Amino acid sequence: MNRVTFSVVAIMLLAAATTLPFVLNAGFGKAPQGAQLSQVEASPHYRDGQFHNQLPTPGFTGQKNMLAAWWDFLMTKRENARPAQPLPLVETALFADKPR
Repeated sequence: MNRVTFSVVAIMLLAAATTLPFVLNAGFGKAPQGAQLSQVEASPHYRDGQFHNQLPTPGFTGQKNMLAAWWDFLMTKRENARPAQPLPLVETALFADKPR
């Protein structure tokens, strides 16, 4: 294993090890209580003990597994994936009017 690969793996393991205690903490994702609970229950989107989307959210209903769906999404050439002509560019002077 070369040095760069080892460094990347070590950084990923360190990041996972430092994140894990926060994710496994009992307070992470704690249910609302008291004033927060009444505020949640007052929401028009909260019914029957859970939130409901305003619009239906389609799920993955294809016949393929998720890996095959990602492969198709990333690797299949699509029509009109690039614009027929260059997009207009407007240059702005963001700091021109800002006093120093």
